[in-house]
Amino acid sequence: MRRRTPLLALLVSALALLMTPTPIHASVSASSSAEEGSYIVQLNPGKLRAAPRATAEDQVNQLDGTLVGVYEHAFKGYTARLTPAAAEALRKNPNVLTVEPDAEVVAFPQTTPTGVRRIFGPSNPNLDIDGVDDVRIDVDVAVVDTGVDFDHPDLNVVARANCTTGSCVNNSGDDDNGHGSHVAGTVGAIDNTIGPVGVAPGARIHGVKVLNSAGSGTLAAIAAGIDWVVARASTIEVINLSLGCSGCSSSAISTAITNAVNAGVVVVVAAGNSSANASSFFPANHADVITVSAMTDNDGLPGGQGGSTLSCRTETDQDDTLASYSNYGTTVEITAPGTCIYSTWMNGGYNTISGTSMASPHVAGAAGILTSGANKPTTRAGSLAVRTELIATGNSNWTDDSTDGVKEPLLDVHDATRFPPTTGGNRPPTASFTSSCTQLACSFNGSGSSDPDGTIASYAWNFGDGSTGTGATATHTYGTAGTYTVTLTVTDNAGATASTTRQVTAGTPANQPPVANFTQTCQAILFWRYCNFNGSSSSDADGTIASYAWNFGDGSTGTGATNQHFYSSAGAKTVTLTVTDNLGATGTITKTVAVP
Repeated sequence: MRRRTPLLALLVSALALLMTPTPIHASVSASSSAEEGSYIVQLNPGKLRAAPRATAEDQVNQLDGTLVGVYEHAFKGYTARLTPAAAEALRKNPNVLTVEPDAEVVAFPQTTPTGVRRIFGPSNPNLDIDGVDDVRIDVDVAVVDTGVDFDHPDLNVVARANCTTGSCVNNSGDDDNGHGSHVAGTVGAIDNTIGPVGVAPGARIHGVKVLNSAGSGTLAAIAAGIDWVVARASTIEVINLSLGCSGCSSSAISTAITNAVNAGVVVVVAAGNSSANASSFFPANHADVITVSAMTDNDGLPGGQGGSTLSCRTETDQDDTLASYSNYGTTVEITAPGTCIYSTWMNGGYNTISGTSMASPHVAGAAGILTSGANKPTTRAGSLAVRTELIATGNSNWTDDSTDGVKEPLLDVHDATRFPPTTGGNRPPTASFTSSCTQLACSFNGSGSSDPDGTIASYAWNFGDGSTGTGATATHTYGTAGTYTVTLTVTDNAGATASTTRQVTAGTPANQPPVANFTQTCQAILFWRYCNFNGSSSSDADGTIASYAWNFGDGSTGTGATNQHFYSSAGAKTVTLTVTDNLGATGTITKTVAVP
């Protein structure tokens, strides 16, 4: 829902957003496109005579195309690289429902959570938000985004997949943008002594990477990501999609979303950040999703007394009003805080950013509370009932200044009777190890690893040279001296894993030779000509200088760091200093010295 703004103001706002150093919103322009020749094909399930993969391979081979990915769960279909003529031929195939050109999609870019306070999370005693990691919500949430920082200390990431190519690869796809990790933190950052706390503290996060480091991707990647989630619908309760496109659509992804909801998965989508009607944004306009707008909250409190100065943006948005960037309209069903939200970030960090992308995971976390434990929906009716409950429990204590005639409720999770989360579930272990090396033989001890609610069942070592090992303690002899990256992965009695990595130096590194250097001062007094030589500026990077050997250029030699030498005649003398380090390596310097 959004206020009407004069055209000039809209143009100025658009320019300001383009110039903002930190992304504020993300959308997919209808004019943008993925790589030319990429098409998403939706097969007719009623006419399939073979498995989707076999059908896809047969169709693509006949058309001299390249198969990219096959989808069997959210919908029956595939992505392939085809010529336009081949795509047109497929459209005429009675076994094919739709053939759609792929398109680019981007994250809806951008604290304590003032957002969590504003939806009254701390007021719900069942959530026990107190900075002590003793309550974790028993729910699984898929963050379909730029990936999630899988080893962030403030996140409970249990699975990940990289679907950016249109085909998913398990145990891959770390966050290289930050957006997905930020979303994940708002959903379920752990209630501990660091960083923020999520709406559903400690929720199990499944990071599904469909967007690249620039925050963009393809419809094919999203199709693959949703298909990956639906294949795990017996485990995952909620999907968050803080992404979308303006003026585009996809029948295949629409089918995928519907089938996800039919399988009992709640789908939460950001409305978009274009100050426009959300009805023209996909998948925000899908009938089965929960579409979320963003409101500005400056103090974590109701009442609109937080002023209009924003901590992370140059714009001014009045406290407790619709965010100036947020999409609006009858498509939007609920609002949540989205401006200046503090959350987790990639590489173990934290960041404060804004957008409907930040509002949506507040609702996804709340949906996680409702679907936790034995409350998991298994049918379409159960999934849609969660949407109904979230809307019904929202409050109207905010100002909708969009003038669209529809005031969506503000997310509110304070009621312990309406939001009685199921806690528990397995908590992941912590991996830790020490090491010591005698020349090339190294010993490793991982017995310092721990599990807060169980035991460590197995230890897996990767010694960084292609060799592996098992057991709480392990030994390994390296073939050559050097520094190796060693990883220990521990698995607890419930199957959760954790990893840690350290650099280990084996063997004696090659000795670095010393560097010789000296200075001199020369004088002539009556009949004497002499020079004072000082080689103490010589150095050894990995040891000490053991000896100094001088050749004074007149047949005489000397030792020691400093020397005084008398010459019998004036003129240019070639002086050489050779230094030897504690391991026998040498360094030499030669200078021409003028004797007066």
